[in-house]
Amino acid sequence: MATLPGREITEAIKAGSKDIFDSFYRVEFTNVLHFVKRYLGYDDALAEDIAQETFVSVWQTRDRLDPNYSIRTYLYTIARNKTLNLLRDTARAKANTLAGQEALANLQALAGESVTDRIETLELQKMIDRIYLALPEKVVKTFRMSRVEGLTYKEIAEKMNISVKMVEYYISIALKNFRSGLAHYTNALSLLLAIMLMGL
Repeated sequence: MATLPGREITEAIKAGSKDIFDSFYRVEFTNVLHFVKRYLGYDDALAEDIAQETFVSVWQTRDRLDPNYSIRTYLYTIARNKTLNLLRDTARAKANTLAGQEALANLQALAGESVTDRIETLELQKMIDRIYLALPEKVVKTFRMSRVEGLTYKEIAEKMNISVKMVEYYISIALKNFRSGLAHYTNALSLLLAIMLMGL
């Protein structure tokens, strides 16, 4: 499944492919479990229950999956909502207790916009990595020298023993691929590249 693009994974699960769903589960379960445990403290059993329920929900609502929407974002959104509901119930049921106060604090943290941004960034980073892997080695090297090392086109040309025009050409290939691969994201390209470079 690791070689399948996100859209194809979504389409296969939507069509009822148990094999693809099982592979998706094996790849993502531990990640979802860690995400949930960050807000449920040390209650491992409860966190595992929510992680399991999250995948059950994805499978049960597979007919509503949109191939144009990231299935990983959908997965983590479900996990987040289930965790929020549990924290909300705990905070209400155990008000004025330490457990209730902890639940309320975690509820407020999980409900913040920064969590939504991180969930959306998960798929964005994965897409950026995929684009990187598909680029020719010289294009990647040129792009990294420019965006990561901060070298000028002239300095890159001297280091790689190529013309400045060739450096411009390699950079244009990289940017074209990023624009094409990230076309369905609404953020500006400069912001996308900034997010990408944070993970390099």
